[in-house]
Amino acid sequence: MKDNYSILFMKKSFLFLLMISVHFSYAQNYDTYISQRKSNLKFIDNSIHNKKTTSDYKLLNSKKFFGKQFKEEKKTKRFSLLNQTYNNINIFTATLKINYDQEGSIILYNDNSINIDLVSDGEFPKQELVPSYSNISKKYILESSKNYFPISESEIIPTLKLYYKIGQETFIVVFNSDYKIIYRKSLSLDKTTIPTKSANASVFMPDPITTAQVVYGGNIAHNEGTSNSEIEAQQVDILIECKHENGIYYLENDHVKIFDFSAPRWDVVTSTDGNFNFNRSQVGFQQVNAFYHISSIKEQINLYGFTDAVDYQIKVDADGENGDDNSHFHPSTPESRSTLEFGAYINGKTEHIPDAEDAEVVVHEYTHAIINSYSNRRNTNERRCLEEAMADYVAVSYATGISAYNWEKIFKWDGNESWNGRKATSDKCYSNLHFSNNPYDHSDIWIAPLMDLFFSIGKETTDKLVLNTITALDGNTTMEQAALIMLKMDSTNNNHKNSTEIFETFKKYCILNDGHLSNDNIELSSFKIINSKSFANGGELIIDFGKSFTGDIKIYSTVGYIIFQTKVLDSRTLELNSQYFDSGIYLINIQNENTDITSKIIKH
Repeated sequence: MKDNYSILFMKKSFLFLLMISVHFSYAQNYDTYISQRKSNLKFIDNSIHNKKTTSDYKLLNSKKFFGKQFKEEKKTKRFSLLNQTYNNINIFTATLKINYDQEGSIILYNDNSINIDLVSDGEFPKQELVPSYSNISKKYILESSKNYFPISESEIIPTLKLYYKIGQETFIVVFNSDYKIIYRKSLSLDKTTIPTKSANASVFMPDPITTAQVVYGGNIAHNEGTSNSEIEAQQVDILIECKHENGIYYLENDHVKIFDFSAPRWDVVTSTDGNFNFNRSQVGFQQVNAFYHISSIKEQINLYGFTDAVDYQIKVDADGENGDDNSHFHPSTPESRSTLEFGAYINGKTEHIPDAEDAEVVVHEYTHAIINSYSNRRNTNERRCLEEAMADYVAVSYATGISAYNWEKIFKWDGNESWNGRKATSDKCYSNLHFSNNPYDHSDIWIAPLMDLFFSIGKETTDKLVLNTITALDGNTTMEQAALIMLKMDSTNNNHKNSTEIFETFKKYCILNDGHLSNDNIELSSFKIINSKSFANGGELIIDFGKSFTGDIKIYSTVGYIIFQTKVLDSRTLELNSQYFDSGIYLINIQNENTDITSKIIKH
């Protein structure tokens, strides 16, 4: 969650690594190869949605794709996730993810499969022998399975994929036939109906800096975890829906359960009178704050139509991490065992604000759970950075929906004392970036255009586009691909209404460029401008409306003068001859009651 990523990882893992890493036997590490793979992203033309005889449709739905075999891992109304197999055994990270529109037609797919030319000899390692070759004790092992592992785009080797857990941190490790580790990663990132009853509670909304509209300091500061009248004035009284049983109120509902599973092992508060009114110096305030904001963001995404995200009750320790300044989402198999953990403040340890006091921290970590519902693979450095940035956006959108005060700073409350938070703006150019193991280095390059869109096309529209894009992520998705997916989602769900704004916004940060416009995969509207190069050199320009169209066409100079205008009546195309235009840049506006789109044309 925080900028000191390498320090965070060291704090969580150093002692453990010190104990066991010297006993690991490492072969050539293929993490670099896996982390640099790029998916083949393909969009299906809207015009073939209903043509179920098309080759793409038949291949994708038969689970055979260009001669490759797949096994379905997960299917929802929004997507299917298939794992490539060889001899009915999964190939590690080789997946095919297919996304559907509301009618169930395919709109795009991410092909992360490989072309198998060589299968290396060797036996599959056995789980029972792992403790003999490493210091992973049997008691730490969660599960294992045979896997083929790609060491290139054409060669696979027999391996054992194994999950193990130390404390609250879960790892995935891959052993080759010689029981040497070739891949290792930490997975920690950061439907029963429960009868509920309304209870009174007091929370930060979203944090005391925002409601007081001040800079950090004085009485509006951590002050060793103490409370005072000024900071308590920033608490907001709200109602929470929580479990009520035998006269006792519990911090539990269908979406979230506050649970104590890690040090400092503080009891979860309950109430007999329906009041959860604490101040920040009392055990209970952070629990209530996390409970409320997780319930709130879940209700929000449900209203957007994403009820399949985190469709289980997630357990949350709001006073965890042994008092360290960390927070994590801990994914698990099955998904319903996943947990959230927020760092408590223990007097005498490192001075830091309890993470669960800041709604942006709470929502950021919960967004990892949302993403995990749709894409539980994070193979590349860029994909991990993209996920952190997506989580930052959802957090900032949530908080800015309450108040736009100082929206540019992420974690306005928590980002003090021990670290400085992050920023929601950027002056970077995507094409100049290199993505390292630190997933926060360049997260600003993704959240910045999303916040631009937040203010230009609106919170709800941007939120839904972001969530729809999340459903199409796979383990190797790049930011460039995510931007193209967002354009596709806008064309599918909004009839291209925001496509020009989206394209120009991502272009500002070099994530997209004019070269993408020549790609059949990208459309800025249902209209197509044909022969623009011919028009530039003295020929004709053709506007293809895609269907019968009635509306107004206006062509402007760059200073706003109308150079040409006409009304189109029930026509599919319009032709414009460049001989009537001087050399220069023009803006062509296509408008009727349902459409208002502007595009650029050039005459040499």
